[in-house]
Amino acid sequence: MIKIPPNSQWQANGKSDTFGSLYSAFNIDLQTNKGATRVSPRMLINTNNITDLGTPVAFSTFTDQNGGVQYHWAVAGGYVFRATTTSGYITAFAKDSSTGSPNGLCSSDISDMASYGKLWLVVSATDDIFRYDASSGAWNDGTSQLGTGVHMLTTYGQRFYVTGNLTSIFSFTPANYADIAVSGSNTLNLANNAYPITSISTIKTVSDGIWVFTINQSESGCWAFKWDGATANDPNFAYIIPDSSGVLSSVIKNDAPWILDNNGRLMYFNGGSFVEAPNGRLPVRNAKLLKNSLSSVNDRWIHPNGMTIVDGRIRILINNENNDNSKTIEENISSGIWEYDETIGWVHIHSLSYHASTAGSVTDYGQNRIVRAGALYSAKSPSTSASTNGTMLAGAQFYTNATATANGIFTNDSNNTLQKYGYLVTSKIFSSNIQDTWQSVYLRFKKLFSSANAIAVKYRLNDVPPMEATITWTSTSTFTTTTDISAYAVGDEVEIVQGTGGGKCAHITAILNAATSEVTLDDTFTGATGTAKARFQKWIKAGQTFSNQTSNFEKFSMQPQKNTSTWIQYKVCMQFTGDDELNDLTVINAKHE
Repeated sequence: MIKIPPNSQWQANGKSDTFGSLYSAFNIDLQTNKGATRVSPRMLINTNNITDLGTPVAFSTFTDQNGGVQYHWAVAGGYVFRATTTSGYITAFAKDSSTGSPNGLCSSDISDMASYGKLWLVVSATDDIFRYDASSGAWNDGTSQLGTGVHMLTTYGQRFYVTGNLTSIFSFTPANYADIAVSGSNTLNLANNAYPITSISTIKTVSDGIWVFTINQSESGCWAFKWDGATANDPNFAYIIPDSSGVLSSVIKNDAPWILDNNGRLMYFNGGSFVEAPNGRLPVRNAKLLKNSLSSVNDRWIHPNGMTIVDGRIRILINNENNDNSKTIEENISSGIWEYDETIGWVHIHSLSYHASTAGSVTDYGQNRIVRAGALYSAKSPSTSASTNGTMLAGAQFYTNATATANGIFTNDSNNTLQKYGYLVTSKIFSSNIQDTWQSVYLRFKKLFSSANAIAVKYRLNDVPPMEATITWTSTSTFTTTTDISAYAVGDEVEIVQGTGGGKCAHITAILNAATSEVTLDDTFTGATGTAKARFQKWIKAGQTFSNQTSNFEKFSMQPQKNTSTWIQYKVCMQFTGDDELNDLTVINAKHE
């Protein structure tokens, strides 16, 4: 008998499918009730596919003192968008129409946004600085001096600082935004030094200066710099990032920088150097293969504004697509929002869903694959409306079916009222003997809140690489595909990773093979229509799906003739509402050899 997780504490290890207890997760919450496993509330579409909306790469909350209205602001593509805060984060964004707005002049590849107290909001455009004056409710255009490269913004002391010309930092005072210092005091030019640098990726402010992070496309090492914001052209301190070619994103925690590099490593500054955080490796086979890992603009698999801190824990928004022609993805790393806990490691907590923040029916439970990751923003909304919902904003370009794309702003269902779906996969559990017969697994859980909620358990005894296929839904439980799926049979698992039906798993009950195969599933995908992408895997279903509301434990039996091996992995899929939760698994095994 084996209990999972040991001591009621899951642990993920990004370097192994054997160490720890948690191999992968999708929409899993391990924080709101420590020791229990819940499904995270959905991420909902706030605004999508409206005219000129690009990938949202910067958010801010700033008040127009002239009109007395507080807005959430976003830079998304060439334009600035904003939404009132009257209903928290669920109020839809619209294109900013303030006088002098930098509409058509921004870019998701290079632009950023920062505020200076309650007085000014600044946006960096393709070569300009635009300042929004809270007292007048109007924008003013600065001079065109930023040059090439990304234009990331921060404030320190009495000045704004902005990156430009790939390896430089310029500055200006908010009152004199048109007078940008491009050389001399309060500027930095890393090209004057011998460090191997392609471009600055991002900058962050701490109490005693500015941290500057870089990318090196020649892959001969990258550097982080500490600068006082005043010394002309030279940083005060330089630190190599060990075995890394780029710092892709960063956040300040307890006045120290934490970074995510192109290897998928979370690292922090310990006062003398950058070191890898405990359990800080994302579970990715080779992060260097992820999308645009060392791009000199902000189209990488994580945006410089894609990190934030919530309740003392780091969260990131990532794109899981590899940089190959087929846009492959790995089984154990999904797009969306991940959270880091030093005792647990990285856990996927939110995928981006099609469900609208204001209304709408269920057409998916989350997208495993997205096109592009933008900004992640967390701040308590000042709204006191009864309809207030959401504590985060996320920006992304996503797939609307198997091929088409759209841009969107997403928020979380912090009220936790909507049905959601998630799963976890255990690490490999090795037999107590040479081989064991895996007889059954017992799950303990809270009695389900709704008859529509369910728990399914699957297992596997062999490593078989998954396969993807483009599908066309013909009903809510059947689809067709022209891809050769002859390697799969009745009983195998199908997971929808992109398009309607996304984020949910089911098992094949029938296949009609012809030039176009027709597949029937054992579960219903509400609202499924059009094209999508499905991942086929060799998970074996244990027992039947559990959905009654009278018991708080259930036995799931392994299939005879398919239950003997040297190791086993379990996958637990949960369709939950509210605070439904899983407590633990108890594996019953016996000696076979």
